[in-house]
Amino acid sequence: MDGGVDLLLTDSPTLAAYAATRADVTSLPLGWDRTWVVATPRGSLAVDTSQVFRAGLARDAVRADARAGEGPYWWTDTAGCVAPTVRSALAPASTHGIVYPRDDAVARSLAERLVAILGGRATAVGLAPNAFASALTSGSEQAYVFPLPRATRDRCRSIAELSGATTWLGVQGAIVPLIDTRLRAVVRRDRLALRFTWDSTVAIVAPHP
Repeated sequence: MDGGVDLLLTDSPTLAAYAATRADVTSLPLGWDRTWVVATPRGSLAVDTSQVFRAGLARDAVRADARAGEGPYWWTDTAGCVAPTVRSALAPASTHGIVYPRDDAVARSLAERLVAILGGRATAVGLAPNAFASALTSGSEQAYVFPLPRATRDRCRSIAELSGATTWLGVQGAIVPLIDTRLRAVVRRDRLALRFTWDSTVAIVAPHP
């Protein structure tokens, strides 16, 4: 903002609060567009997943504009979709890791909070994107923390893609929603015309001649 940027997308409440002190910019909340989940191949983690617990995660565990996850969730509605392929057996558990994409600050914070709650029964491990995808497919870790889009144009296709990455879900695995996050558009006043799409994408609209 101090450098004269006309449009900035951020999930930082601190930056949004700073924008509110300036007369030359406005801060617009976008729609809740991501749900952060913990996926477990071998049953659920021994942690509270109530609304109160998830609200605490949103308030205290992450540095983002967040709330407790709220349904409905597209991945739970399989009506009318082709049944996914289910793996008959899981890969042997290799670690007690709660793994997350290492370049994702929200996922890291959630994984670290879950580890703190579980005590010595788990460790938080950040993986490179390709390594995380491979670990997710194998089902060899204790749990996986990652984001899913809150909305999708093609529910069945999205379910098929998720099932392809987690073929162990139909055995005894579970996906538990934790928090929702959203971005804010910090816009310099009287400089841009914006349009917000169904999935909270910000589009810059060309001015009328």
